[in-house]
Amino acid sequence: MIRMLNHPSDDLVVNVGDNRFKDNTVDLQIDRIDDVGQAIAQVQDLLANRKYLIEYYL
Repeated sequence: MIRMLNHPSDDLVVNVGDNRFKDNTVDLQIDRIDDVGQAIAQVQDLLANRKYLIEYYL
């Protein structure tokens, strides 16, 4: 539903914990956050690999 509402823009799904998304693709699955810095790095890597702008300044 969110993807349909956001169309034509792109979105990414990051799931933390149990994956309860039955019909949607999860772009990044983080089972547990034992190290917040590592989880942030995983999200940053996902954004960089998808060519998202990680830092934006006005």
